[in-house]
Amino acid sequence: MQMFNSIKDILSVLPSYNDEHGYRVDPPSDLVISNADKFVASLPGYYRKILDAGNITANAHGTLTIDWYRNKNFVSVEIGQTQVGFFTEMPDGTNPQAVVPPTDEPHPLIIKCLNLLYGREDSTDSHL
Repeated sequence: MQMFNSIKDILSVLPSYNDEHGYRVDPPSDLVISNADKFVASLPGYYRKILDAGNITANAHGTLTIDWYRNKNFVSVEIGQTQVGFFTEMPDGTNPQAVVPPTDEPHPLIIKCLNLLYGREDSTDSHL
């Protein structure tokens, strides 16, 4: 499996920009790609390693969504020009969600939710 270190790596292998319903959408703006790139690059290595093009969706309103699924649970992160929103369905029955400004580091709650989703206690690894 290829490890993606950036959204640009992932976007380079997408066959086209289609939304979740299969309709063609315009590519995201450079700012959205930059925000998403910073987000992916700052993820612990394990979560970059398990990303593939199937985890990324371009949305009709110009955002990018990155989804991680495991069993019936998920963490979904939508990245736009001025906001990063995420929502979840977690194995413990909780559904944390938030909307935050884009930063150079993922929101700690996103990492906490990914750790819970994948049963990882400490995912500060940067080289896995």
